[in-house]
Amino acid sequence: MNAASRRDANAGTLDTGFLEGTLGFTIRLCQLNVFDDFIDRLSGLDLRPAEFSILCLIADNPGCRASRIAECLCIKRPNFVPLLSGLEQRKLVVRRRSETDGRFQDLFLTALGRRVVTKAKSVVAEQEQYMADRLGPRKRDELVNALRMVARLDLRADREGWRVKES
Repeated sequence: MNAASRRDANAGTLDTGFLEGTLGFTIRLCQLNVFDDFIDRLSGLDLRPAEFSILCLIADNPGCRASRIAECLCIKRPNFVPLLSGLEQRKLVVRRRSETDGRFQDLFLTALGRRVVTKAKSVVAEQEQYMADRLGPRKRDELVNALRMVARLDLRADREGWRVKES
């Protein structure tokens, strides 16, 4: 590639033809779009998507262990611990020694945490309604169902033993 063609490739819009047709790229663009809107809508509560998800799971499963929540959200322990610690420091979550097994700590929302998650759920419901209004209820449900199917695919197991051959 000569200098002139390099300059042309850096002017204007990039050709994303192949990527536009891939599921992974499209899902990533959707995630970025939805999360950017989510962050804007919840800026007053200072909640990121992962923090919101953690609070929702604790609200719906009081007394749950941190490891179960991290596993449900596919967050690795080294990434989950600071998220949970931040929620504790903000007085949204409290850990209590398990009544059934003293080796473990169970998670609960504080009164403030319950108020914050209630408000956040309301804001997220508005966001969901906004998207449903633009997609139409049928298309929204179809999209959610299709994405759930993709989420359930065990792509790693499906390609077990398959590798791209190096040239």
